[in-house]
Amino acid sequence: MVVDTRPLITLSGQRIGWERAITHLLVLGQTGSGKSFIAQAILADIAHKTAHLPIDKRALLVACDPKSEDWLFAENSPNCFFGDDSYKAIELVYNELLSRKSDKSKPRNSLVLFCEELTSLVETLPSKQKKETQHQLKIILLQGRSIGIRLLCVSQDLMAEVLGNSSLRNQFGAVLGLGSIASRSAISSSIFDLELGQKLSTLPKKHGWYQVFDGSPPIKVKVANIRYIDKVQEVLLEMLNRYQPTEQVR
Repeated sequence: MVVDTRPLITLSGQRIGWERAITHLLVLGQTGSGKSFIAQAILADIAHKTAHLPIDKRALLVACDPKSEDWLFAENSPNCFFGDDSYKAIELVYNELLSRKSDKSKPRNSLVLFCEELTSLVETLPSKQKKETQHQLKIILLQGRSIGIRLLCVSQDLMAEVLGNSSLRNQFGAVLGLGSIASRSAISSSIFDLELGQKLSTLPKKHGWYQVFDGSPPIKVKVANIRYIDKVQEVLLEMLNRYQPTEQVR
């Protein structure tokens, strides 16, 4: 029996995951919307898509959790960063990007950088580190696609100042806005690509608006029930531990 691990379901019953054509993905939701859980399911779906490959070609993961809450199952992984060290996940992937660019023979497995609460992460950094981290995010957003590096960000919002440049939000290939988040005018007008006068309605928990930025309109989706979150987290831990950085961060 083939198990469909894609975590989103349209009103017509179609399953949606993070497809290869979508380089970077943004998940927005207020506290309690389940955005962290959904992000973990999306990442596990990526692992499932590459599970048939030899182990040295499967998807890799680097993650950060500024709140030190949702990724404690990976607290012993060297590629999962917590609290004040969360920016080091971005630095680690940035170094990987530079290494892949300089050495064309280096394997280019799909590497995902997962950032929990990106807005909180960036806005609480000291000024010098904030500028450096924003620069690293910019390069990952602009250049990651060509060398197999993708970004999954989870946040309550993503204002222009977080990335340091409002145009960088356009580098995300798709956005998922959960619950009431998409109905907020500041979010819908700055993140979603809407027609003039179009508004997105508030949706119940475990539902959201999903839009791929290829000219497609936003569509309503619901989150598939995942009964075995411990299995999902086991898969994510394997993804984290498979990655062997070229250069460790300080």
